[in-house]
Amino acid sequence: MKVVLCVRELLEKHNLTQQELSSMTGIAQSTISPMVRNIKERVDLDHIRRIAEALNIRDMNEIIRIVDEDD
Repeated sequence: MKVVLCVRELLEKHNLTQQELSSMTGIAQSTISPMVRNIKERVDLDHIRRIAEALNIRDMNEIIRIVDEDD
């Protein structure tokens, strides 16, 4: 199993760019980029909180999914 961040899907859903999300959250665009590409090994929980707050997300399943390695 692996943890997958859904930041790309959230950007598309909210019609935002990485730079716009960066401005909304105070998270550097250089930090958001690997989150979008799902190549980040570790994620700061405060970053998840700030994204959820900026996008008014109450269900963490919108940001993070756990999937089988084969998916």
